[in-house]
Amino acid sequence: MEQIGIIGSGAMGSGIAQVAATAGHKVILFDTSSFALENANTTLTTGLSKLAEKGKISLDDSNENMMLEFITCNNAYNQCLMLIMTTLHKIQQGPICENYR
Repeated sequence: MEQIGIIGSGAMGSGIAQVAATAGHKVILFDTSSFALENANTTLTTGLSKLAEKGKISLDDSNENMMLEFITCNNAYNQCLMLIMTTLHKIQQGPICENYR
C-alpha cells in the first residue's frame, strides 16, 4: 500500500486526504495546529459517513478513515511515496520536518 503525506489539513488538504484514503492509500496528514487536525478528522469522518449513506462508497470503505494518521511533526514522511503541500511555508521558518529541507 502506498503512503501519501499531505502538509496542511485545511479544506484542500482534507479533501485530498479523503480522495487518497478512499482510493486505498495510507495517508499522513500534517499540520502545525492540533486544533486544525481535530477539525480535519471530524470533517473526514463526517464526509466518509455521508458518502456511505448515499451509497457512493460501502460502509467498509468508510472505515478507510482508519488509514488516516494525523500528526503535528515527526519523521513519518520518510516512508511516503509522495508529499503534497497545501499550505504556504515561510522559508525563514526553516524546514517543516528535519528530513525535508
